[in-house]
Amino acid sequence: TGSVGSLLASAGIACVVGVDFSSGMLAAAHSRRAYSSLVQADLRHLPFAPFSMDAIFCIGVLDHVGPHPRILAGLVRLLRPGGILVASLEGALRDSVGLVLQPLVAAQIVATIEMLGPFKGLPGSEHPEQDYVVVLETLCT
Repeated sequence: TGSVGSLLASAGIACVVGVDFSSGMLAAAHSRRAYSSLVQADLRHLPFAPFSMDAIFCIGVLDHVGPHPRILAGLVRLLRPGGILVASLEGALRDSVGLVLQPLVAAQIVATIEMLGPFKGLPGSEHPEQDYVVVLETLCT
């Protein structure tokens, strides 16, 4: 719906790219006028070059698709060294995301900075009383 992009733009982030699978969600995001561009894409096949993003905010998304290794690795692939991934997840997924991230941490591709929560009222959440946020940093290789 564009709420995260609006927060980023109001914080002074110059280039905010919004991505969603749903044309309806993109239309809602467009109405906020906070994005440099909006892209309709599947999370499993994002149309961006490797190492092209400084940060990725994935809020209210993994609850729908799960923290699959391929999806998380694909998001990490887009980040520049030292880039940040911030993702929200329902409490039921909290333990599984740790297991999924273990190979990336072991290979020194990412460092888990924080697992925060539970939070109430994250945008797009179906169970806001159970949400957690994980923050990762890509390591320089």
